[in-house]
Amino acid sequence: YTLRRLEEEGLVVKWTEVKGKRPQRYRYSLTPKGREEAKRLILKNITQIQRPLFNLDISLYFLNFVPSEEVLPLLRERFKELRKLRFLLRKQAEELRGDSSRRREAIIAAHNLRGVEAEIEFVKDLMEEFREEATEREAHDRR
Repeated sequence: YTLRRLEEEGLVVKWTEVKGKRPQRYRYSLTPKGREEAKRLILKNITQIQRPLFNLDISLYFLNFVPSEEVLPLLRERFKELRKLRFLLRKQAEELRGDSSRRREAIIAAHNLRGVEAEIEFVKDLMEEFREEATEREAHDRR
């Protein structure tokens, strides 16, 4: 939805505002109808389940075209970056946890942290799989 369309549907109202020597700017606010629609969409979204999409999945489909030896260093790099992200999310979650006015943000940070932790475990398992595959290939090649 564009703001114009939301305005046409009576979901938001627009007004202009000028502060000091700054240029005019538009401000928007939800109407009672807009608040009801927002509430409806928020509640509907809670029950909608969509399959999560991970950019890694695309590569996983085609990994049989790439030697394990080339994949492992990249998985290690992904693992390293995920650990950095986990560190940042933990820090964010801790900071938010102490602020009762930002409780919802803390919940979102905790949700994101769990997703990253699951991805870290998955990548660890995937690296092990590729290490085993490389070892088996080396043993086979020596025969």
